[in-house]
Amino acid sequence: MDTMLYTCDKDYIYKGAFLMCSYKFPERLKQLREDLNLTQDEFAEKLNTFRATISRYENGLRTPDVAFAQKISKVFNVSMDWLTGRTDKKQLNLLQIYEIPSLKNIAIEYIEVIQEAYDSGLSAQELKEVLQMAIKLKG
Repeated sequence: MDTMLYTCDKDYIYKGAFLMCSYKFPERLKQLREDLNLTQDEFAEKLNTFRATISRYENGLRTPDVAFAQKISKVFNVSMDWLTGRTDKKQLNLLQIYEIPSLKNIAIEYIEVIQEAYDSGLSAQELKEVLQMAIKLKG
């Protein structure tokens, strides 16, 4: 197949493979990294790539191929649809957050708050309210 570039509603197909050229991708990638309190170096290390690569992706100077975008999705537990701006549902789960050193202590604190509330005999709704209050106080 020739190296032709096909467009389809802000997404691009190169040699038959979907590339992450969505106008939202750079913004979402940077948002993900910042939400996780990671530097570009730390983020790149988790993806086994270079800081400059992450910088180019965040600035829209380069776009990852599908395999690398899937790696981002898997490592950080976010959907491909979220990365490309097709949805606002991010899908981070607690187990993934717990494995990120910079967030581990925060996760432990919230788990301890929930455990104390549970041990005191609060209902599920009351536990939810305690967690929401803890989040507001931390914010």
